[in-house]
Amino acid sequence: MIDAVKEHHPQIKFQYTEGGPRLYDHYADDWCKWASMICKTLNRGFESFTGWNLMLDEEGRPNIGHCYCGGLVTINSQTKELSYSGQFRTFEHFSHFIKKGAKLYKSYPTHEGRNMYAFRTQKFETETCVADNIDGSHVIIVSNPNEEKRQYQYFYKGNWWYFDVMENSVSTIIFKD
Repeated sequence: MIDAVKEHHPQIKFQYTEGGPRLYDHYADDWCKWASMICKTLNRGFESFTGWNLMLDEEGRPNIGHCYCGGLVTINSQTKELSYSGQFRTFEHFSHFIKKGAKLYKSYPTHEGRNMYAFRTQKFETETCVADNIDGSHVIIVSNPNEEKRQYQYFYKGNWWYFDVMENSVSTIIFKD
């Protein structure tokens, strides 16, 4: 529905907030889920994506709601050891490689007629995010939640580029002038 709202009210600025991992649902390895969610959010014209909890303990405390939330980081209340969520690992791709002020492009990798394609023998959709940073670098982030690697082709500056994205992975490709 966000596309319909944006069509009728293009002046509204959207921010995605309060998205966070669940402590007991693939907490440490759900990076593809989060990369896909962030790509979808940015491709729909949201200006930001904000996680919910920074740090909670191994039982999701302090819990102020009805969910069993995890934080970006979990601290073991006994040993003080830290563990990292899949969302944390995903944020590393986006925050490290897409810089403030970057121009984002809508990217639909599995739809014909676009400049990036994923070959459709897969069980799940792949998602991409494409941006131009103010330093001139061109960044592509690809989430592949499938059990097999996928080959991509991407047309950039008059050339076709081919690359493989490994299974169950989030990959970042950078073009620098």
